[in-house]
Amino acid sequence: YFTLVGILFVLEIAGGVYLVINKDNIRNNLANVWRTELVANYQSNSVIRDTLDNIQRQMSCCGATGCSDYQSIPQSCTTCFSGNNYAVRGCAYALFDTFTSNMVIVLVIAIAILVVEFIALVFACCTCCAVKSKRNTI
Repeated sequence: YFTLVGILFVLEIAGGVYLVINKDNIRNNLANVWRTELVANYQSNSVIRDTLDNIQRQMSCCGATGCSDYQSIPQSCTTCFSGNNYAVRGCAYALFDTFTSNMVIVLVIAIAILVVEFIALVFACCTCCAVKSKRNTI
């Protein structure tokens, strides 16, 4: 148990460091995946279409990086029809920016989880020591 929680603890810290270091690459990769997997299948998959329509309406965005991602701009991209297509924010960037603007909340939750895991590590270590000392006295 101690080893498992210890590995999980280290992996979470390493993942957090990786996210901070590669923030820009992650943002660009999100936009690429959004474009190649979601926007490309917009017409052929009703689940993707409904999901993207909801996101595009609620976040006032369009496509992965803007209106130009679509060959035929969907009605849910209301901002593309306002006349200034070039100023429209892409949904991948909008989603990523929303995540980073809420980073304080995410960090507080992550730190709370790490504290709980650290306490679990300490208790696991204490339990192992207690069991080991009981074995030595028998």
